[in-house]
Amino acid sequence: MRIVIAVATANGALRSFLAKQRPNVVPQGTVQKGYFAERQARFFVQLQAIDEKVSADSLGAWLRRIANPADALILLIDKDSRHLVQSYEDAYFIAEIPEYPGSVMQNQVSATLAPIIRHFGNFCRLFDSQSKRVLKAAARRPERSAAALAASSTA
Repeated sequence: MRIVIAVATANGALRSFLAKQRPNVVPQGTVQKGYFAERQARFFVQLQAIDEKVSADSLGAWLRRIANPADALILLIDKDSRHLVQSYEDAYFIAEIPEYPGSVMQNQVSATLAPIIRHFGNFCRLFDSQSKRVLKAAARRPERSAAALAASSTA
């Protein structure tokens, strides 16, 4: 399973830290067991600088481009820019980058990513179990299988 963690932020220090630490950004305790370990998940960090000139269209194009080879995408975005990605909330897992009063960037990143990745794993597990239920129901009632599969693909 290939998961892209996309970070769109105006915070240059955060982008710089993430660029240098890409392989070590994901808190290993969060992904070494459970859902992500079972699926041999690999995480890839992508960065995007945003400012007052960035548009929803340009962010959308970036998201589509980096999501293409991935199985899933988690977007972390500045609170001030969240409105730019509202139309993508059904397609991607989106979370705001919280304010962090500390000065140690590693602590900020770990404190932000660990709960987001856990929540994302819970959503994935929920969707996996829901799709299995729909498939089992379709198998029990062949006359409704096409409708059930169509409903699950639009949900």
